[in-house]
Amino acid sequence: MSVVNLNLNNFPIVTVSTSYENLTEQQVEEYLSTMLEFYKNNQVKNIVVIYEISILKAIDAKSRIKIGEWLKINSQTIKSAVKGVCYVQKNAFQKLILQGIFSIKTPEWPHKVVTSLQEGIIWGKELINSVQ
Repeated sequence: MSVVNLNLNNFPIVTVSTSYENLTEQQVEEYLSTMLEFYKNNQVKNIVVIYEISILKAIDAKSRIKIGEWLKINSQTIKSAVKGVCYVQKNAFQKLILQGIFSIKTPEWPHKVVTSLQEGIIWGKELINSVQ
């Protein structure tokens, strides 16, 4: 079973999810590698990526650092592919933590943290339809 599920049914809105509650270091590596390959695809431009991360429990510190480094290293690749990134987190505490992280280190692209996939899709459609 793949660690990353990419749903392209609403393209250019892409939903990214996993069916795992906890990710091992190797699974985090696979997740990041899959996403980098996706972002580097030449057909991937002006998309909105919705990370449906509600299933994930707390991520260990080593994996959080690895994700942070990956975002820093690949920020230009991501920035050239996306119009924005949305994170779906139903757990209020986890949502607050995520918003706190973004207040400290703001991504270089429009982003939003929401509590439902539907909210994320609405935001994504608004973002895609906006003139920039």
